Amino acid sequence: MRLFLDTDLPELKQWMDDRGLETKQKPSTVGLIEPGVAAGFLYITDSNLALLDLFITNPKVPFDERDRAIYKIGESLEDLAREMGFECLIWFTKNGNMVMRGINKGFKAEIFTVLRKDITDGPK
Repeated sequence: MRLFLDTDLPELKQWMDDRGLETKQKPSTVGLIEPGVAAGFLYITDSNLALLDLFITNPKVPFDERDRAIYKIGESLEDLAREMGFECLIWFTKNGNMVMRGINKGFKAEIFTVLRKDITDGPK
């Protein structure tokens, strides 16, 4: 596992394409990757909370290997957030497996409605 680099973007895009996911989202500059297997990102805020998002795995890799990599990436990003002085982590996911991973790592599942608007085309 290592820091995610801009040169890893094509691999990330391929995994998203392989999963039929939208590829507009630009990953945070703070991320970790297990090359060929999985990646995850820490989004930094100007408050005491940070966000975990855009966890993704290579669907061509066996589940057990992806599972181990995601846990390792998640734990390492949590450690990094703690070292940076953050006191709270928020994790967005639609994936049931990821919800269970989070609960197993001490996250509390809370139900919210997430509103999203692409604003690249100007005001509407």
